[in-house]
Parts: sequence; C-alpha cells; structure tokens
Amino acid sequence: MSAELHSIVKQLLHPKTGVKRHKRSKGDLLIEGKEVESWLSNGGHDVASTVEQLVQSGVVVQADLADNGDVPPHLRSPPWDAEKQYVFNMKKIGELNIQGLLAKSGAHSLESLGMMMQEPSSGVERKERKHRLRKFKDAFLGSDAVTWVSLTCHLEGPQAASLCQHMQNAGIFHNVVSKTEPFNPKAIFRFKDSERRGSVYEDEPPSPSSPRERVSEGSPVGDEAAQKRWQPIKAPRRGSIDGAPLSQERKATPPPAAAPRGRPEGERGRGR
Repeated sequence: MSAELHSIVKQLLHPKTGVKRHKRSKGDLLIEGKEVESWLSNGGHDVASTVEQLVQSGVVVQADLADNGDVPPHLRSPPWDAEKQYVFNMKKIGELNIQGLLAKSGAHSLESLGMMMQEPSSGVERKERKHRLRKFKDAFLGSDAVTWVSLTCHLEGPQAASLCQHMQNAGIFHNVVSKTEPFNPKAIFRFKDSERRGSVYEDEPPSPSSPRERVSEGSPVGDEAAQKRWQPIKAPRRGSIDGAPLSQERKATPPPAAAPRGRPEGERGRGR
C-alpha cells in the first residue's frame, strides 16, 4: 500500500473527522459505500481509484462477508459497490501500520530492525538487571527500547512504543516476567537469542553436572574422602545417643567395678 493510501486510511478512521460508522447488532461498525465516496470527494481525492485500492488491499470488506468483524485471511472481496455496506479489516490495517512505521524508520522488516537493535556498538544498551531475587543477563528496559527506536527511526514517542509492541508480538524480544503482558516501558526485556541462554538465579539449585549430585547418584566421581564428605548426615532421633536408644546404650556399657580397699594380698604381713 502506498504512503498516500496509508494516510487516507488513517483519516478515514479518525473518530471525529473520519467517515461515519454505524453500529449493528453483531457489534462491529459498518460504513456505507455512498458515505465513503462522499467523504473522499469532499477531501479532494480520486474516488474511483481510491475505493478500488481500498478493496484490493483488503482494508475494507463487504459486511455480509465478514463474521462479526472477523475477516478470513483468504477472503477476496468483490469489486467496490456503493450500495453495499463495508467493515474495516483491522488486522490488515495493523499490518499496514507496521509497514508505514518501518518505511519511516528505513528498515525493511521487523526482523531487520531487531538485528539493528542487537548491535553491540549502536544498538540498545544491555546489561545485567535484577527483578526481585532473579538476575537476567543481556537485558534492557522497555523505556530504553522506546528511546532507541525514537532516536534511530526518527519517530515520536507513541509511534516508537507502538513499533516496540509489534516487535514484541513478533517474538523479537519478550518480557522476562510475563510473556503475555503487553509492552510496558518499565518492564525488563531480553532478545530471543538471549532468552535461549536462560537467566541466572540467585537461588538456583545445584546443576546436574555438579560433583555433589553426581556422587549422590552413585557415580564414581572423586576420591573416597570426597564421597564421604558429600554423604548426607542423618540427625539422631529424640532420646537417643548416636542413633541408639538410651536403654540399649546403658545395657551395653555397665558401670565400672569399685577398686578394692587396703593393701594387696601379697603385701599383707610385711613389716617395716
């Protein structure tokens, strides 16, 4: 879609100065073909050429072909008919908005813009960031992404935030806390490649490759002293000594015998 048609679509959708939309029982908003032609004529646009482009690009679709505003992706709308009612295909308009933003930024696609953002020297600043008890490497704030897009692509703040939302929807980067939450400038994000490498947790348990876990599984790792050092220590039961009941301990160790009094038997009767 050309930049001129993209501008016309934005004007058509304007809530105050755009074409009038009528609500029907299904909940979607209809536009009358005659009213669209009248609006285009009053704006000084080429009516025949513009309505043909609107239909061919899929921006508008006949209302009887759309199910509650949901337009099938394979649907081909018939030629323009002023006597028909139409609905806006918002999914298609969203795609066209992305194309318009990318055209302003100079990037060919969202993926190429994401590659530009990941450049170490000229991309968005990434560093280790903390969220509660977790640490994330190669992370950046949503506000940093908006600032970078705004400066690099020469876009205003709302347009840069909208482009960041589209990049998040495309999976180029995502929220480290919630992958379903919309784009939030205060949230922490990571690129898809960084997400594959995982995050570093402060309370991370020992990895399966650590010597402690390998010894506990019975694998021959380390010497005998190391294996004894990693053996679990069992706490003695209550009322016991070294794991044995007190009654058994008393029976096993009788009290020592009393020493005999007086001189030994061989030394009796000897004088001084």
